[in-house]
Amino acid sequence: MSPLHHHFQKKGYHEAKIVTRFWIIQVMLVVICLVTLKLR
Repeated sequence: MSPLHHHFQKKGYHEAKIVTRFWIIQVMLVVICLVTLKLR
């Protein structure tokens, strides 16, 4: 478990909520990276 993940758990967020948000952020960053690669 990453320190950031553990930090959110200690604040009271549920495990599934943390993982879901990390996945959404990851997908958005991948899309941004692919778009910027296509622009070159």
